Amino acid sequence: MPIQLTVDGGTETRYMTELHEYLRAKYTPNTTDTPAVVALKSTDNLPIESVWNQLLQFTGHDLKAVILEGRSSSIINIGLELHIGSGVKKAIDTFITYWNTHKIRSQKEKWLPSGVSPKQVYENPLNYGFKHAAKVVPQAVVQELRAMLPKSHEECMRWVSAEFDAQASAVYESLGRPTLSITNGWDIFTQMLLELQ
Repeated sequence: MPIQLTVDGGTETRYMTELHEYLRAKYTPNTTDTPAVVALKSTDNLPIESVWNQLLQFTGHDLKAVILEGRSSSIINIGLELHIGSGVKKAIDTFITYWNTHKIRSQKEKWLPSGVSPKQVYENPLNYGFKHAAKVVPQAVVQELRAMLPKSHEECMRWVSAEFDAQASAVYESLGRPTLSITNGWDIFTQMLLELQ
């Protein structure tokens, strides 16, 4: 559990905010120098908003445009359960790994560490003049909090139902498991959709 949780203030962060405030009050009641949760407007959350540009530089494709293309070309209808979850997940997962392990250029006057990757700093904070400020939350408390949520852990952590996942996997296999990329994702999605409908 981090000392402070920073979110973009969207409605999807409501439960995360409530749980974090509960945990912080219970485990770090004397931490009053920083708020438990800071909700920023998405336009003020510059690291998050700049990710689209970073994805463009990393992949050579405007991933946001690729996602929106599926909608504007009427390939995907976000109102249909069958259409939820697209082929961009692989590209995003690859980018996350790249981003967490890429080396930030060295800068003498930079207040935060430079010349190392974010993962190096996170895994070895003492080496860079930091301390790991997270608090360990007992498993029993995690279970108690999960019981308070309206959905199960499995429901929250999956993109689609188990039944749909099995169907989609079978169709993907029947197509010969084509290599998925940003440029062919909608083509593969369309081929699969013909079999799934």
